[in-house]
Amino acid sequence: MADQARTVRNKQVILVSYPKDWVIEDNLRIEETDIHLSLKPGCGHVLLQTLWASVDPYLRWRMQESKEGLYAQPFQLGKPIVVRAVSKVIASDHQEIHVGEFVAGPISLGEYALVEGGQGLWKVDPNLAPLSYYLGLLGAPGLTAWAGLNLIGEPKPGDEFFVSAAAGAVGLVVGQLAKLKGCRVVGSVGSDDKVMQILCSPI
Repeated sequence: MADQARTVRNKQVILVSYPKDWVIEDNLRIEETDIHLSLKPGCGHVLLQTLWASVDPYLRWRMQESKEGLYAQPFQLGKPIVVRAVSKVIASDHQEIHVGEFVAGPISLGEYALVEGGQGLWKVDPNLAPLSYYLGLLGAPGLTAWAGLNLIGEPKPGDEFFVSAAAGAVGLVVGQLAKLKGCRVVGSVGSDDKVMQILCSPI
């Protein structure tokens, strides 16, 4: 456990109103508060410094008052929005998560985040891949692509494989996985810019 007796200013993104259509600046605000970089012994919590955060389309669907049609709870007004992020552990009272390690998981969007009981966090290794990859290729989009391809699609070499939204986080990965399996891959995108995004993709 680290007990750093100092206080810093923490910026967080707060939802102040539910969007009626597109998300606009008035729906959100940046709020600064003090946060202590220390933890009480026995709390079991983890204090994180955010390094990478993923701003995904599903966040828009959680910005609504009703839970109808959602697989997760809507965001609460006056509270930070929650995103998937990669963070560095700067204080910990968790038995399995230690100071200096890197973790991924859902956190309140801000410069720092307190995760009670370390809930939803898993360790990531910067020696295996760049930390940002754990939000994409080695994160939920990559897992979705792999599972959809191998557990549902089950393509065989020579199969024709079509990818809609081929420039998206999942589409970029699944198309290349299908090519590695020997498929002929065709994808659709919404603009010429997105075609260039695919051609210039490093993965």
